[in-house]
Amino acid sequence: MKSKPLLIAGLAAAIFGGCVERRVIVREHGAVSEEIFFTEKPPVPQMEVAGEAPTRRHVWIGGFWAREGSRWVWRKGHWETPPHRLATYVPGRWEQQRGGWAYYKGHWK
Repeated sequence: MKSKPLLIAGLAAAIFGGCVERRVIVREHGAVSEEIFFTEKPPVPQMEVAGEAPTRRHVWIGGFWAREGSRWVWRKGHWETPPHRLATYVPGRWEQQRGGWAYYKGHWK
């Protein structure tokens, strides 16, 4: 059976090669956010200039690295209005964890 070694080699390449992604829904202090896990370290964040806010209500949401297929893509920051006047924005963040890196998406609380 020659196909078994090829199947095993293919599974090993899929598991240990490249960047594996796993998505998990996380609850933090009553808010729901999404954790995205990768085995590959993300690039260093890019410097951004926010410029002037369109209005006094707008909040700057900084950019972040996202994964598209096999490559990292920078998602530029943008101005956003809060969903209500008491809302605060919790920025997204990367955390190194056992076996890889987890990204917790930013969210309003």
